[in-house]
Amino acid sequence: MSQARVFTETIDGVEYRMRPLPPRVALHFLRRVLQIVAPGVGTTIDNVEGGLSEILDMSAKEIGLGGLISGAMAELSDKDLDWANDLLAKQCEVVKGPNEAPRLSDIFDVHFQGRIKHWFSWVTWAAKTQYSDFFDDSAPNDGPPS
Repeated sequence: MSQARVFTETIDGVEYRMRPLPPRVALHFLRRVLQIVAPGVGTTIDNVEGGLSEILDMSAKEIGLGGLISGAMAELSDKDLDWANDLLAKQCEVVKGPNEAPRLSDIFDVHFQGRIKHWFSWVTWAAKTQYSDFFDDSAPNDGPPS
């Protein structure tokens, strides 16, 4: 039986290791994310001419990123945010040395205290790793997991 690959990334000088979520959990996570962003995405798609490839090639200003964010924020609850952070942080380790890599969920509040911009970078990367097969540039190795 093969093991899932582990993704690594250094963000602002901090090295992270992320394991993929189990498939059913990843699907639940994706469903909730889509529920949150759907109102803003729907409005954006309705206001843009062209297909998905044209939308993906547009700049944030052209897309109306403000509308997407405000639509998502209207749907995102504190409970959802805590759930997503907890879910992703349990899959992630912070590499502090050769024999020291605490689970991010155990140090989350201290780790991100006063570093919300860093959190944005981490959560974007962490979510992207869960769906690496959708993002060609996020997969660390070609081919199936070994």
